[in-house]
Amino acid sequence: MNLKQLEYFVVVAEKGGFAAASRLLNIAQSAISRQVAALEEDLQVVLFLRQGRTTALTPAGQRLFEDARDILLRVERMKVNARGSREVATLMIGSSHSFGNFMFPRLTVALSRQGQQIAVGFVQGPTDRLSAMMDSGELDIAILTTLETEPPVIPALEFTPLCDEQVYLVGHRDRLRDTSPVGISEALSRPLILLPRDSRERRSYEALARGLGVTLKVAADAENLTLMFGLARSQVGLILVPRAGLMDGGGGELVAAPVEGLSLRRWIVRHRLGRHDRSARRVCDIILKLVESEDGFARIRRPGPINQSSDTAGANSTSHPHPK
Repeated sequence: MNLKQLEYFVVVAEKGGFAAASRLLNIAQSAISRQVAALEEDLQVVLFLRQGRTTALTPAGQRLFEDARDILLRVERMKVNARGSREVATLMIGSSHSFGNFMFPRLTVALSRQGQQIAVGFVQGPTDRLSAMMDSGELDIAILTTLETEPPVIPALEFTPLCDEQVYLVGHRDRLRDTSPVGISEALSRPLILLPRDSRERRSYEALARGLGVTLKVAADAENLTLMFGLARSQVGLILVPRAGLMDGGGGELVAAPVEGLSLRRWIVRHRLGRHDRSARRVCDIILKLVESEDGFARIRRPGPINQSSDTAGANSTSHPHPK
């Protein structure tokens, strides 16, 4: 038995099936099945009843589920306590380049105006990097993004919905002459500048295209949004950009057309057992209010944080991290 097996088991139990767990974890279903099978063999019990596409916990599985979730939270607490000896007085916050360029200056001003005695540091990067930094404790807060309306299931993290953003097809005015709304399939069929193939965000667009029966056309790979805008200005191809990204790099010779039916959801993510819990909560509240005061971001009815022990049951959507 190991922690990875317990983590996979908990996600399968919470999502109600191996296929849903595979999509959320972005891991092959066969790999998850092998880990759960090894766990069952080690414990000498059957954890799931598999009937067609449905999966339900056995009584033994239900008992293990409660214990496994507690173990994962205790491990997270151990990490937090171990890191407590470091002399870190700064609350580290991570975001994508597009949203970070929009939010970080506003957050800094808001903290100063409110007299908040909270030192903050900022990191920008793709989803894979931000997720890894949250897992290692290098970040206290991350603003992550999904194409769907449900976040990944990570018991040690608390996800709070922040906003929904319209996605735009952006390009040089000579390549994108019509700026009226465009459909998702049409947008994905155009020559696109995307993040590298090994990024989770790129894989999400590839999966979306496959689901629509569209052949994704990649004009070039680019490591960040700044480079994407530069390539678009040089007419190498078009890019898919959320509204926050237009505030930073749009304008000039670039024009934008809204992609009908394609939006992304931003989430504020923090550690449920973070060392800077009080400060993190205050900063998260400020970020929420800043977004609510800004035009162009769809408000979300917020019933409360997601991925707490009582909130994860009954989730039924797939999560696809968005590139920017």
